[in-house]
Amino acid sequence: MALNRTIARAARTGNRMAATFGVGGRVAAAAFVSMRSGVLTRGAAAGFVRPVAVLGALTDNVIDVPAEAPSLQAALDSALEGSIIRLGPGTWVGATRSSGTSVTVIGAGIDRTTVRGLGRSAVMAFAGNGSTPVALAGLTVSAGSGPEGTGLVLDGVTYDVRDVRFTGNEGGGARITGGSGRFTECSFVGNRSAGSGGAVRAERGDATFVSCTFRGNEADGFGGGGAGGRGAGGRRAGPPGGRAARRG
Repeated sequence: MALNRTIARAARTGNRMAATFGVGGRVAAAAFVSMRSGVLTRGAAAGFVRPVAVLGALTDNVIDVPAEAPSLQAALDSALEGSIIRLGPGTWVGATRSSGTSVTVIGAGIDRTTVRGLGRSAVMAFAGNGSTPVALAGLTVSAGSGPEGTGLVLDGVTYDVRDVRFTGNEGGGARITGGSGRFTECSFVGNRSAGSGGAVRAERGDATFVSCTFRGNEADGFGGGGAGGRGAGGRRAGPPGGRAARRG
């Protein structure tokens, strides 16, 4: 339900943009967004620079990867408030960052779309002001490398994570450093941490787990399944003993 509301809000935002800019304004906005993302290509036989992100991404506030942006990071950099990023089938480079923007990332399914780690950093990281909405659905997050190689970092956002598989991340499956939200029908399999919380670590904030699966997660400290303090709502931030908290 929350994901559907986010998608509807994104569509309304895109329609307002289309009515406001006009064609010339949209072309200028496309060029600005592409410059902001640092993703520009130069025509083979000309001296002009053209944006990679195409105009359609601005008219409907939906960014299709790879049709309208070459990578997940390029799409995140081009995203406007409430944008929906549709990540096509295949394996995509991770180490992505998004800060301060309400965004939804939707894959083609956990067996079809994978975001893999790059270097010794989180595979995907989202930051906000404490109430920035972020939603993820239908993908696998894997291969975070090293102690900082967490699958997903959520910092100061309200999140809705559905049908996402976290596997093979060396810095834990997910880390919550502020904000609140819900994981629904997610799986945490074969993640590990040099500290605590092999599957999930909540340093601040609050998390709810609904019909999630935890299997084969390890931590050198404590909490192979999950570890953390209590958030503002007073609920346990991680699943004790590697079990999902099943609610409603």
